[in-house]
Amino acid sequence: MKDFEDKVIWITGASSGIGKAVALELAKQNCSLVLSARSLNALEEVAVECRLLGSKTLALPLDLENAESEGPIALQKIHHEFGYPDILINNAGVSQRGLALETGISMDRKLMEINFFGSIILTKLVADVMVKRRFGIIVAISSILGDYGQELHSTYAAAKHAINGWYESFREEMKDTGVIVQIVSPGFINTEVSKNAYRDWE
Repeated sequence: MKDFEDKVIWITGASSGIGKAVALELAKQNCSLVLSARSLNALEEVAVECRLLGSKTLALPLDLENAESEGPIALQKIHHEFGYPDILINNAGVSQRGLALETGISMDRKLMEINFFGSIILTKLVADVMVKRRFGIIVAISSILGDYGQELHSTYAAAKHAINGWYESFREEMKDTGVIVQIVSPGFINTEVSKNAYRDWE
């Protein structure tokens, strides 16, 4: 498969789970990978595996809760290393496990900041360049909880509903710009996201 050859691909949430699996698969495609997550040590471990598979790889720590300040700096580092991203895969996020009435509003805000605002902040940064180049692919990793709610996951589901609504609208706006927008909604997967879900007592 040659579709990804020589492309610069930025993956968030790349230290484990879906992000790591996608990175390892793409690493076989002779592309340049940028791997982002909060933990540099975990990213470096994945980066080593990706390099062994043949890709040029940059481990770039990023906290989506601070995407508004860290995002532009990260994009400039990518540009300096590889050029601007051809593909952005917005996979990073945090989960939740707790009753809605027992989850503090600060936790609700944190989940929305990371899962929703962090994603669209990076998308706006990258899409601005892609539109000028008239080429690019932006992927939003949502969830089946973006289509319906589930107990103990109220704000997580709300963030995924917001992701679906925003990216569906954005996809319409990107018609005729050369930028492709895709939404992927996985089912329940046993990854670190679910294992490390924020609990109602935190």
